[in-house]
Amino acid sequence: MSRQWPRVLGVLLLGCALLGASRARYGGALKVALVGRMTQTDPLLADTPAEAALLSLVTRSVCLAPAEVSRGTPLSARVGAPNAAAVAAAWQRLATEPTPYRALLYPLKDEGRTLAASAAGVELTQQFVWPDLERSLCHPALAVPGAGPFKAAAAAGSFIAIDGFAAGRAFVDALTVTATDARGAERLFSQRKAQLALGAGAAPGGEGAPLLFATYLAFNRAKVGEGFRQAFDSSVDRADLTRFFVRAPAAPMPGLLPGAPGRPAGPKPTPLSPAREVSLWYDASLDDQRAVAERLQVRLHPLGYKVALKGLGRRELRERWQSGDFELMLDAVLLPPRPAPALAVVLELGRQHEALGRQLPALGAISVDAARDAAARELAASLAGGVDLLPLYTQGLGLQAAPGVQALHLDEYGLPRFDELFLGTEP
Repeated sequence: MSRQWPRVLGVLLLGCALLGASRARYGGALKVALVGRMTQTDPLLADTPAEAALLSLVTRSVCLAPAEVSRGTPLSARVGAPNAAAVAAAWQRLATEPTPYRALLYPLKDEGRTLAASAAGVELTQQFVWPDLERSLCHPALAVPGAGPFKAAAAAGSFIAIDGFAAGRAFVDALTVTATDARGAERLFSQRKAQLALGAGAAPGGEGAPLLFATYLAFNRAKVGEGFRQAFDSSVDRADLTRFFVRAPAAPMPGLLPGAPGRPAGPKPTPLSPAREVSLWYDASLDDQRAVAERLQVRLHPLGYKVALKGLGRRELRERWQSGDFELMLDAVLLPPRPAPALAVVLELGRQHEALGRQLPALGAISVDAARDAAARELAASLAGGVDLLPLYTQGLGLQAAPGVQALHLDEYGLPRFDELFLGTEP
């Protein structure tokens, strides 16, 4: 028996070492290279996956602890959260701000304009059955500002873990973000000056990764003419846009929703004579949109559309969208992963608010998730011709992580959960 003890002790020590190697470690600073700009601090405007990911440092979804969404009846739910008043205030903003994400609260009574908070939480009453309500509330645009696991430090791009965070302190002590371009992010990552690169590389999960950042060309039918849709469909190749002008990971989007079928392109129309002068507004903070706008300008010119390109800040772009004061506009939104709430956002984006009342109750009456998803995609295909939106492409979050970044979990939007990851020993 005594001869076995060294062997047993060795096995125990090896097991302890392996356990210690896999155990989450507190401490360390995570260095992040961001392809893009750190400009958006408002959840209603942080549309790109990288922006939404970074904003999750200082905001919190009600679908994550310490908040909890519970269902009372098919027409009622409760958001239990220690910051219930902040939840109600954040969601009531959707009624007054120019944002297509207000469609996420459309199933609520009076569209969530008069939410009341109490010690028990926020009571939600629906105007019709909507099984996707809980998932809709998980959207990053509905996250509560100031409720995240980190707080901003004095230095720009620096964040510090909150020690008393109710859901448990983040494992890393701090996080620093360096905004750069794709080449700069690759250099920082290869030189080990960044352990995580956002917006660079492939989407985690390969072909099955979420591509939910959808870009559309909105058009004002009264200003560009009835024949514009046919002119666009006959002259613009969506695969060409994603191959040469849009940062990967990306995919063409022929239908109103990712995965929904598109409309067949008709014959190329006769060029307008005289040529029609139109303006195309785009998001000046997104290099992809500038490149796509320039490509559309070239492709539409032979058909008699003289397109002037005009960049705007995102808030100003949304205000122009709400007022309808545009001829052409590139609109991009982060879609929910479920087709029914995604369709609600797209209809709102297409300025079809009244259609929500006609279409959503029938979708909500379908209790089986798979059947409701299929019905939403079919409905999107049938409504496409009446919505003044031309779908272009979808994108996801490119991500590169060093071997020392462990427990890198992604949510259903394909965004990293920064409070769960930890830094291990890099080989």
